[in-house]
Order: sequence, then structure tokens, then C-alpha cells
Amino acid sequence: MMAKLDLHIGAQVHCKDQPCGKLVKLVIDPQTQQVTDLIVEQGLLLKEDRVLPITTVERVTEQEICLNIRSDEVSKYPKYHQVTVKEPASDAQGYSSATTLGPGFGPVSERVVSIVRRRVHQGIAAGKAVIGPSTEVENPHKTLGHVDHVVVDTQTGQMTQLILRSGTFFPEYVVIGVAQIKDVDEQSVFVTVSDEELAQLPRYKPRPAAEILAQLHERLHETWPSPFAGVSATMEGGVLRLMGSVRSKPLQYHAAEHAHNIEGVIDVQNELVVDPDLPTEITTENQIDVALQSTAALAADPRTEQAVIEVIYDRGVVTLQGQVESMAVRNAAAEIAGQQPRVTTVVNELMIASKVEAPQNATW
Repeated sequence: MMAKLDLHIGAQVHCKDQPCGKLVKLVIDPQTQQVTDLIVEQGLLLKEDRVLPITTVERVTEQEICLNIRSDEVSKYPKYHQVTVKEPASDAQGYSSATTLGPGFGPVSERVVSIVRRRVHQGIAAGKAVIGPSTEVENPHKTLGHVDHVVVDTQTGQMTQLILRSGTFFPEYVVIGVAQIKDVDEQSVFVTVSDEELAQLPRYKPRPAAEILAQLHERLHETWPSPFAGVSATMEGGVLRLMGSVRSKPLQYHAAEHAHNIEGVIDVQNELVVDPDLPTEITTENQIDVALQSTAALAADPRTEQAVIEVIYDRGVVTLQGQVESMAVRNAAAEIAGQQPRVTTVVNELMIASKVEAPQNATW
């Protein structure tokens, strides 16, 4: 599982067995800035919202948020309602004086209790704040825009980044770090970002995962032999995950820097291991070995053992060619090939002999 989740408000939510709604709001603990729950809208005409713990999220893809529960389990979680209640003001400022005529037609002063309106969120714990697409993001001087989505640490539940949507017709998406978030309440997210600092913050532009991974591969392999031959990557939402090995700490840092500088990447999860004994180059003989090793792995796996797949290897790139019976076999072949040593990219050219299904997340 990715160490961070990119929760896009408005994203489709998919249970284990079928689609089960849309993410409309997030529940946050203002004291810790932890995202504790998702508010998921269900239904078309008769809509209802359910409060699902953040722990029900298994992973996030480009298109949807995937849960680890079935659709029939959603109804077990609390319903969410937002209601407005009227109540007397709680302090002295809530009182005012009024003059009326008494029984003897003389003036009589009376205290009038002011009535205030307050939002009540039913279905969530007291003291929690709810943010959604209409929640404003403010600095000490003005409103900067509205909340678009947030990135959450899966271990702690804490926000690590907030993506601000600024503008209506040609919106910009600005990445704000958690250190710059001062407070969260019912109405707004308050940040310490000045107007000048806002102009310098990184912009976010949604892009297909395959396109981002291809650009990262180009940057890491501009020279041959590449010092990043042992690096592979996956992409979920706006979070890019680096895996594999490099020969030194500076290379580990530079790989992450390359990833951070690609448009469409919100955050980088750097899991690269430093291995000083990693080979610096791959010979022709080694390339043949990698191709044979990948072929053997495909033949040994029950998911692909019946498939006839040609494997071509060239400088970290494995190309799979042939015909398979289903999209499941096609995806399994790419997964198996991508797990082999010295494979950084899988170009999946396998054709489906039967029906065509939607491809899974891009991986290289």
C-alpha cells in the first residue's frame, strides 16, 4: 500500500465488489489535522451520505478511491446530516435592551435574548470539522480559493499537502504543505501563505500516470549506462513511489528530485535502497539473462504459465509481445516482468484474444 493517499473531493468511490458512491467531504480533527473519515454520497435521486473511517481506504487510483469493504457493508456506517439549529446566544454580547410600554403606559426596559444559528454535523464525533469543495482557504488578508483535494499519510492519517483551487474559468491548483496550514474550522482552512509566497508555490496539473512515468523514465535514463538502472516506479493519484536500488545517497536524492520536478506529481514516496555493490552497467550477456529470467518467471507463475509471451529486453526496458486470453493475464504478465531485477520499464504490447477490459494502474 502507498504510504500516502491523494483524496480528491468528487472522486468516485469503489467498494470491493462494485462502485458505491462519490467522495463529497472529509472529516478532520482540527487539533491534529488528521483526516479521520470520508463522507461518501450514495444514490441518484434519493441521496444519502455515509461516514466511512479513513481506514476503509485501500488505495487510490487515477479514477477512483478503492475501499477494503463490500458495498453491502456501507450501510453499517453512520449516516451524515448537516442541520442548522437556532439557540440563544451564550454570552453577554447576545443580549440587547428594548423599551416597551408597561401597564401604566410608562416605558419599561427589557432584555432581549439574541438567537444565533449554528451548524450541527450529525454522524461524526463532536469537535471534528468537515471540509468540502466549498470550503474556503484563507490567509490573514483574503480568501485564496477553495479546497480541491488533500494528501494524507496512511500511517498517521495526517494531512501532508492541501491542493488549493484558485479561479473559476481557468483555475490554478496550488500545492500547500502541512507546515503552512495554521487552522481548520467549520468555514475555512487558514494558511500562513502570503500573496507573494503563493505565487512561488508549486502548481499541480492532473496528468495520466503512464505519461508521468514515461517522463520520469526519460529523465532518469538520459545517459547510458544510467545510474538509475535499478529504479522502478508506480503512480497512484498524485503520489509517485520510487522503488529499487541505487549506488549512493546522492543518487537516491537526485532520483526523488527528478520525480518532484515533474508536472502532475504532488508528492514522492522514496523507497530507494542504497547498495554500493550495484552493477554500474549491463552487458549484452546480462541483457539476455534478464530476458531469459523474465521468460522463466512468466512460465512459473500460474496466472501466465499457459500464455505464449515473447520477452525483449533492452537497457532496462522489457517489451512483452504476443496474445493472451484476458486482461487479467495481460496485467499479471506486466506485473511479473516489472518485478525482475534490472527491469525499470515494462512496455506491454500483449493483445487480448477475447474481450477487452479496462487496464489497471500504470507501473514501470
